[in-house]
Amino acid sequence: MGVKSIFLYLLYTLGAFVVFLYLLLPGERLATIMSRILNKSLEPVTISMEDIKWHLPLKLGGKGIVVSLPRDRRIFVEHLWLKPAWTTFLNESKTIDFDMDLYKGRAFGRVEFSLEPEQGLSGMPLSYIVDARFDGIHIENFQYKSPQGDITVSCLAGGQFTLSRSQDRGLGGIGEIKITNCAVDIVHEILSGMGIPGVNFETVKITYRLEDNNLEILGCRATGAEMTLTVSGTVALNAPISRSRLDLKGRVQPDAGYLAGIPNLPPMVSAFLGRFKGKGVPFKIKGTLDRPGVSL
Repeated sequence: MGVKSIFLYLLYTLGAFVVFLYLLLPGERLATIMSRILNKSLEPVTISMEDIKWHLPLKLGGKGIVVSLPRDRRIFVEHLWLKPAWTTFLNESKTIDFDMDLYKGRAFGRVEFSLEPEQGLSGMPLSYIVDARFDGIHIENFQYKSPQGDITVSCLAGGQFTLSRSQDRGLGGIGEIKITNCAVDIVHEILSGMGIPGVNFETVKITYRLEDNNLEILGCRATGAEMTLTVSGTVALNAPISRSRLDLKGRVQPDAGYLAGIPNLPPMVSAFLGRFKGKGVPFKIKGTLDRPGVSL
């Protein structure tokens, strides 16, 4: 039998297999099965899917996907498409392209992974690489509560990241996040008394590196008409994520015109800020995500 005949038989077998799956597993049933597999692998994260359908020749599409995180956080994905590369069926290393619509934006990229024979589909891959981009993600009224005040953030986000895991090197990755039209509302007794409801940033750019459980903020710069803010440092990730430890430092440079427009700014605060005119006020953030401490 020639190479051409073998290749045609492979294509025929693959096509028959896809048709068989499509007939055997209607969308709702397939969604239930995949949710069960993923939930077993991703505890304490849970995933529910409204519907999944096969699209010939070889594409999987789903909708109504909800990722439930600890502390009642949820991520809603309107549509998700998965498409394996043809080499996936011939190599031990698997490659899947993905494309999703979420929060009025789009995220897309590629996942490369390998499974041990005894794993089957019931466990997370021991090694993988995720290369992704996202754009136009609308974040509306994201709330963060801390002893320093209740913070609500709305913005438009985009960026890219690479995330990898291997048996010998653990978890690692790099990324860049670009944020525009960022509105930060702060509910705090002292700030409210001075007439400061929050702050707006035109652009925010964050670059980071991840090694195992250590997230390093290589650079964060937020600029707006009201102030400029820079931050760098590390976050030691723990479970639950709220117990992650912060070791950050930065500078904040309020605009002089913005300060002049604050109706109830105490003279002592104005004099203190004047000492750092042109340089910015240095600060440090220690503690945990749920109980951060800010010092000058």
